[in-house]
Amino acid sequence: MPKKLDLTGQRFGRLLVLTEAPSLKRTAWYCLCDCGNKCIALTTLLRQGKKLSCGCLFKEFVKKHNEQQRVNLSGKKFGRLLVVKRIGSSNSGQVWECICDCGNTVQVTTGRLKQGNTKSCGCFKRESQKEKYISSFDLTGKTFGHLTVIGRVGTINQQNIWRCKCKCGNLTEASTGSLNSGHRTSCGCLNIAKPIDLTGKRFFRLVVLERLQKDKFGSFMYLCRCDCGNESIVNTTQLTSGKTKSCGCYKREQTSKTFRKHGKSGTKEYSAMISSKRRAIQHKANGSYTVQEIENLYSKQEGLCVYCKTPLKVSGFHRDHKTPLIRGGNNSIDNIQLLCPNCNRKKHISTHEEYLKKATNI
Repeated sequence: MPKKLDLTGQRFGRLLVLTEAPSLKRTAWYCLCDCGNKCIALTTLLRQGKKLSCGCLFKEFVKKHNEQQRVNLSGKKFGRLLVVKRIGSSNSGQVWECICDCGNTVQVTTGRLKQGNTKSCGCFKRESQKEKYISSFDLTGKTFGHLTVIGRVGTINQQNIWRCKCKCGNLTEASTGSLNSGHRTSCGCLNIAKPIDLTGKRFFRLVVLERLQKDKFGSFMYLCRCDCGNESIVNTTQLTSGKTKSCGCYKREQTSKTFRKHGKSGTKEYSAMISSKRRAIQHKANGSYTVQEIENLYSKQEGLCVYCKTPLKVSGFHRDHKTPLIRGGNNSIDNIQLLCPNCNRKKHISTHEEYLKKATNI
């Protein structure tokens, strides 16, 4: 069993390890920061360089970043606003006192000025709304899509109602809001579409056999046969938009390809490979191997242990690192050999060469 790691007295960034801290699951250490504060840090975070201070290092970085981002907007103009001076800061950033062209004074943050969200004290928005209201008051003679406004009819719910002539020759009525918003562009003739019969057409794996009744939304349903032989009922929208491509077999095939790349998921070999990767990361070792490479190595060794030549099919096998990870070895397939459990326990943390000498002397 490897010796327990002791970090006492070691330094990691600004932290000096004092002593081990009690922990229920993972090893942790009491540390003294250069700023004088004490904190508790996990072994993993210290060794991976993710814990370098009690938190003061991050605070200094944020402070320095904010100072670099701070800009002086005094004397600059944004829309109708002239920046006079900085008066403080808020959660949204620095706050500036600004004078509008109309003479009013307002307070605006840096972000709203630079992004153009605030261009005036509010007078610009009021003027724009007023101009829009005046321009939209009389719509006589204006055209909205296929509709040309003839004249005003009356008012309903505080909205003007206009009589309009469509390009098809029909007369209709529409409110100011529906015309300006674009919800009304015709008398309704544009919405009338002749139904298309899809019988005999192919949509990916589906061939349309017969048109059925409409569904509750007014869309025709079609009886289709899939290339796999199954039949299904699909509506017009699902077919023409490409959302339905088969009876369901195509989606199952795509799902299988996505989640079953090698077919080894959940097996003992795959679990052992994942466990080996995890140990290699803990020891900062490079390299990795796949289940297929282990199978090839098994065939190369003819199913026998490297040292005692025991059939691995009978005894089972361990994936041993010729040069152990704890002694600087990597996790690539070139550093892997398959041993019976007995030989792997005897070899322990010895290298391949050291164990061969030891076995020869015995």
